[in-house]
Amino acid sequence: MIVDSSALVALFVENDEHHQSAVNGFSDKTVALFVIPDRILEETLNVLIYRHGIDFALSVLQKIKANQRFTVSTLSEGEHAEVLLSMSTLRKKISFEDYLVIYQALKSREAPFCFDQQLLAIYRSSSK
Repeated sequence: MIVDSSALVALFVENDEHHQSAVNGFSDKTVALFVIPDRILEETLNVLIYRHGIDFALSVLQKIKANQRFTVSTLSEGEHAEVLLSMSTLRKKISFEDYLVIYQALKSREAPFCFDQQLLAIYRSSSK
C-alpha cells in the first residue's frame, strides 16, 4: 500500500487528529507492506522537523527504517517522467508529491493510505 505523508505524520504525532486512525491502519495485518515513496519520506521529515524538531524527525526515521513492514521506494527517471505527464493530464492544483502518490497508487491498483481528502478524491476520480 502506498503511504502519504499525512498518514505518516498522523502515525508518529500523538496529538494529530488522525493519530488513532493511523495507528489502526498501520496495524492492519492484511497489508503486508507499506510503501513510502522517497519524496514522501522527505516531505514527512520536513513537516516533522519544522513542527517537532530535528531530534523527533530523526527518531521517526529510525523507527521507519527498523520496521520491516515499511519500505522506501526510489523514484526512477521513467516514473518521474510519468508523474510529470500525469500533471499535464490531471491538471490539479496539488503538490508534485501528491501527484506521485496518486500515480503510484493507480499503478498498484490500490488506494493510498492517507488523510488528505483532496488527494483521495482525485485518486478516486482517476481510478474509474
